[in-house]
Amino acid sequence: MTKQPRKPTAAAIELGKRIRQLRVEILEMESQQAFADLLGVTRGAVGNWELGQGIKFENVQLIALKTDCSLEWLTLNRGVPYPVRGIDHDISQLPQEDQDDLIPDIKAMVNRRLEKYKNR
Repeated sequence: MTKQPRKPTAAAIELGKRIRQLRVEILEMESQQAFADLLGVTRGAVGNWELGQGIKFENVQLIALKTDCSLEWLTLNRGVPYPVRGIDHDISQLPQEDQDDLIPDIKAMVNRRLEKYKNR
């Protein structure tokens, strides 16, 4: 007796649609192979995911990590694919030694501003 493949759930199909939307519309990657190469997976895996089949959460996390896409948008369709990030995100992209130098300067600047408004 041959085992029939499981039919994807509605949630898996929707996730697959968002993966395809991310690849085609947002990242402007026409080929599944280019996306697969970015992620370090096979083209077949990407094709299956886009159909809502066989995607593990660790692979969804990989997509979010490699594309800097919002995991919340990808998994739950909440928010936007690329939320506006705060200055803390920008600072975190700097080398650690630059972060170490910059953070005290920023804190001092903010404290000076706060003092200025307290004295009004």
